[in-house]
Amino acid sequence: MRCTFRTSLLAGLLAGVGLLRGGSLLAQEKPPQDPEVLGRGPVHEAFAQPIEPGEPAPGARAPQPPPAPLEEQKPEGGNGQWVPGYWQWDDQRGEFVWVTGVAREPPPGRKWVPGGYRKTDKGYEWSPGYWLPESRDGLDLLPVPPASVEEGPSSPAPGEDYDYVPGCWIWRDARYVWRPGYWLRRQPGWVWHPSHHVRVGAGSLFVPGYWDYPLESRGVLFAPVAFARRPGLWTPNYTVSVDFLSSALFVRPGYRHYYYGDYFSGSHRQAGFTPWVDYRAGRSTLDPLWGYYRGARAGSSWERDLRGLYADRYAGRVAAPPRSLAQQDSVLRSLSPNRHTTVQNVTVLKPHSQTVVSPRVTTVPRITFQHHPAPSHVAPQHAPVVRPAPTVRHSPPPTIARPQSHSRPHKPHR
Repeated sequence: MRCTFRTSLLAGLLAGVGLLRGGSLLAQEKPPQDPEVLGRGPVHEAFAQPIEPGEPAPGARAPQPPPAPLEEQKPEGGNGQWVPGYWQWDDQRGEFVWVTGVAREPPPGRKWVPGGYRKTDKGYEWSPGYWLPESRDGLDLLPVPPASVEEGPSSPAPGEDYDYVPGCWIWRDARYVWRPGYWLRRQPGWVWHPSHHVRVGAGSLFVPGYWDYPLESRGVLFAPVAFARRPGLWTPNYTVSVDFLSSALFVRPGYRHYYYGDYFSGSHRQAGFTPWVDYRAGRSTLDPLWGYYRGARAGSSWERDLRGLYADRYAGRVAAPPRSLAQQDSVLRSLSPNRHTTVQNVTVLKPHSQTVVSPRVTTVPRITFQHHPAPSHVAPQHAPVVRPAPTVRHSPPPTIARPQSHSRPHKPHR
């Protein structure tokens, strides 16, 4: 079986699968194991979360209530705080899959509030989790803000190392006021996650923007799994290679999740799976992760080669990544020792013992920005919108209680 790959994508974050169409990834695949470690699926939202344009919409819906949360045990070794997993409805499989917990280095000054399902007249609706400032015990539950009036910048960037951050509605004096967008200077080793609203039932939570680490320094992303039989205690052992993520990453608007793996088909496009290289959070707004890595790789062929890899996979010139651990094992066994393809080139999943987390930058940068005034021709739309004053304080998870971690006490690495 002939193998091919784009050499510039084999370093750093972009170690992608490079098998040609001539050899099927399904060849010699074993029946699904229990648990089935998934080679494609949702990225835990505490690890990475996309932003979406416009007013906050309800999250994904499930046609039935989720099972009770699993009891998890953090694997031995590694730093980071353990953020528990959760059930997520997979409409491609027609069942709930378990989005395994992550060992996460929290964004500086933040703590995680998990998401959960709410019962509605249309099914069970997901309310996303979010990173709450450590100094606060909760967020005010606000009315849902008006539709965004963001139209992008009307002046060029102050420099090549600036990204545009879109404007947003903020609650002030019992009404919504539009805060215009601005240019933000990039900081090496840091990703800016803009302020955003999170939909919770009929209300909304406003989450202030914050600096976060790049993917390779956030901790350990464990693979989601599907169970035929529910375990008494779940201890994950396989991780999703962060080196692989960028070569097969998708956003599904309305679901508030990144997805990794093989969604390279027209049917997946119709279902809303948007390739990371094509996703925009607004007309002039880059996905925060995309903006960071494109800026970090500026001057190289990174973007051109990455787009070429996605296009080749869609066209069938390069095979899609393995969809499960069993499928990956079959591919690895089929590789002849004298071929140039290495184990890394066909590895989506890795044993936890082989996972390496890059060092973190420890000094948090100040926000260096330049305000961008609203375009004059839409100024009337920016007038404050009066809404009732909020009366509800939101601090617990939206619904389902989370199990206590069975891991031993762990002091976060500083």
